[in-house]
Amino acid sequence: MSFEENVTWRNMHETVPAVTSARLYAPRNVRADGTRDAQNSWRPGLDALRQIVADAEAAKQRVRAVGGLWSLSPVAILPDYVIDTTNLTEFVLHLPNGALQAAASRGRPFVFAQAGARIVDFHERLLAAGLGLPTCGASNGQTLAGAIATGTHGAAIDVGAMQEYVVGIHLIGAAGRHIWLERASRPIVTAAFVAMLGAELVRDDALFDAAVVSVGSFGVVHAYMLEVEPAYLLEQHVKRIDFSLAMQVIAGGVTNLVPLGLPPGNERPFHVEFVVDPYNRQNGAQGVRARIMYRRPFAAQPPHPGGLSSSPSASALAKIAGLLDTFPGPIDGALLRHAVPFFLDQQVPLVPGKTDTPAFIFGDTSLRTGGISTEIGLELEDVPRAAALLADVAEQKLYAGILAFRFVKSSRATLAFTRSPNAARAANAGARIVCTVETDALSTQGTMQAIPSFWAALDQANIPYTLHWGQKLREDAAWVQKAYGPALPGWLAQRHAWLPTPQARRLFSNDVLDTLGLTI
Repeated sequence: MSFEENVTWRNMHETVPAVTSARLYAPRNVRADGTRDAQNSWRPGLDALRQIVADAEAAKQRVRAVGGLWSLSPVAILPDYVIDTTNLTEFVLHLPNGALQAAASRGRPFVFAQAGARIVDFHERLLAAGLGLPTCGASNGQTLAGAIATGTHGAAIDVGAMQEYVVGIHLIGAAGRHIWLERASRPIVTAAFVAMLGAELVRDDALFDAAVVSVGSFGVVHAYMLEVEPAYLLEQHVKRIDFSLAMQVIAGGVTNLVPLGLPPGNERPFHVEFVVDPYNRQNGAQGVRARIMYRRPFAAQPPHPGGLSSSPSASALAKIAGLLDTFPGPIDGALLRHAVPFFLDQQVPLVPGKTDTPAFIFGDTSLRTGGISTEIGLELEDVPRAAALLADVAEQKLYAGILAFRFVKSSRATLAFTRSPNAARAANAGARIVCTVETDALSTQGTMQAIPSFWAALDQANIPYTLHWGQKLREDAAWVQKAYGPALPGWLAQRHAWLPTPQARRLFSNDVLDTLGLTI
């Protein structure tokens, strides 16, 4: 298996230092002799991944798969053996006869997809087949495995994060073992399908819930089975409202949007998001963008010039940076009270009602160099109090950005950051709506001081919270223990059961996960 040696690389958004890795592999779905597998196009890629893991194990090197390098945190960083999965993009829309359990389907189709496909490309290929993803992130430069393993979400209140529609995982572990992992409570494939993979069938709810969001620490994912759905459209509305009205809607449970005065009235929304300017919260300032979407039946849409990857988000950061540069002297509150609304106008333009595909609405793959974000998971009930605290900190520290509040169904995944952060309520995962707060900002001195101050303010107010594994993290094992409570020992126990030796657990570790206490 070929590789490059001593390759220096860094994440796409340049938010963590560059690393030099001893080996960089780039497996493809092509055999060493240049031929492909006519029957199972994904098989050469699988064979290559298994060989790379075996090579790493024999050399006593750690190994990590990376994809779009989209994470702002150092979760992908490793100086040992790194696997670039972005050439492993095969997926199977029409599974072989006899591959699925008779009772598996709930009226939706299944797709077997390799881990390296970019979400934006996956959208496009699914749409061409008349299918769609139940939800996705707000920007889609990630690969499938990268998005799922870090718990990436959208703002679909009845769907949750992307891992919620994963129903099977093809996972490569230590000592040559690779398994097809499903929940015992919902078997999907037959023994014949697993035999075709050459894998071992494991059905275990606790192991599945631990492995699906595990930031690469359970092994190398070759592929997933995804429960997708027929293509659909979203009707999008973006309007200015006051901060007090946004908090009123959130306090009322976030699904009653009648107070917003949108044309759909009391229809249950698909997507709910409030993007807050922390410097303009007074009544009458209309410093919040309410971004609401409703699901609509599919109809073919006109072609989009420039394709799917056309979002204002990255250019918005460049524009606000340019605006700040035109003002003499230091950044102060008066300047930010003018600059942040400009940022909002660029990033979340007003939309009086426009219908399009999720593939286009969430098609952003643009870079955000010069930006930074942490993302905080909160209980819905805690949001009004937390929102005031976070906005106060933003003003005090001269934070150069916005606070985006999004709402999703809580996750079953043991370490999902969209899992209920209140341990007493986590047992109802999947039945609750939780909130995520993305702090999308320029990497100014004030912003970099604000991010840890956000965490400290929540700690001081005794508001429980989690953090998105793919954004700026609090690298503190004590915080992880506090955030996940009794769920963490259970997650570690599942990792120990799957990777039973210290050598096996070290094989799929890296420095930041060691620091967080996730690889002991």
